Amino acid sequence: MGKGKAENLIKNSDLTPEERKEKASKAGKKSGEARAKKKLLKDELLALLDMEIEDPDSKKKVNTRNLISAKLIRECINGNVKAFVALRDTIGEKPVETINASIENDNKDILKAYLENVKK
Repeated sequence: MGKGKAENLIKNSDLTPEERKEKASKAGKKSGEARAKKKLLKDELLALLDMEIEDPDSKKKVNTRNLISAKLIRECINGNVKAFVALRDTIGEKPVETINASIENDNKDILKAYLENVKK
């Protein structure tokens, strides 16, 4: 979003149907462009991961994906906690985070009223 002040924003309800349609069309096109760029980057990175490169240690040709995995595991073995967290999360073993909350009796009515308004 561009720079500016909140009071300069125009509400959708203040626009004509044609103006709303035009803005929605522009937004949809920009969104599509952003998705295309993101997909292009992803595709390029995936292609690079499948390339064969020279391992700086062994001077042998290896798959980039395998080399990165080996280096990540080496970092974990050497005690790099961030590397361990990245490895754990990548292989799908990230622990589930839970939040326990309690509500005092006098706040329950406020919460109920809020939830009723949200449902509408």
